[in-house]
Amino acid sequence: MSQAALQAEPDPEVTLALRIAGAGAAAVRDIEAETGLYRLLAPRVRRYGLRHLRDASAADDLMQQVMLLALDQLRTGRVREPERVVSFIFGSCRTLVLAMHRKESRREALLEVHGESLASAEITIAPRHDHERVARCRINTMRAAPTSNCNTASTSRDGVRTESATTNAAVSAVAANHDEALAGRRGWRAT
Repeated sequence: MSQAALQAEPDPEVTLALRIAGAGAAAVRDIEAETGLYRLLAPRVRRYGLRHLRDASAADDLMQQVMLLALDQLRTGRVREPERVVSFIFGSCRTLVLAMHRKESRREALLEVHGESLASAEITIAPRHDHERVARCRINTMRAAPTSNCNTASTSRDGVRTESATTNAAVSAVAANHDEALAGRRGWRAT
């Protein structure tokens, strides 16, 4: 084959890109062309990502973002020169890799400045009430003398139990709020 014949025949990427761009104008997707373009260019984009990001999952993310962007831009006719689709794709790769590096450097700078304060933050979890014991206490309180006290227990998520003495009035108020919840969960009825 002569040199002129080789140059006259477009690359398969260009042919597929022109098909995708042409199908977008007709509002009908050319799935076969999109799949073909993805199969031709996605591995090259991933290799570019591996070379510049040095992380397989970041390279996979780059490949997905770039190919999605390219297919979307081709479908909607926003690629000015579909004949230069390979340049468009690798220009998008370069832009996204730079954005990823900027994002990572901002993250590292923030961690350097605020990292120590984040590590020392203490999170406390509110204790859970022993609902069944509160309900039993309410029943016992109603049967007992009006001045008696009832011991209730709370358990926090880290397993620490706390005991407290409560008057009948306070127990009745708390237990009244829990009666409906217990009735709905276990078919329990207050007496």
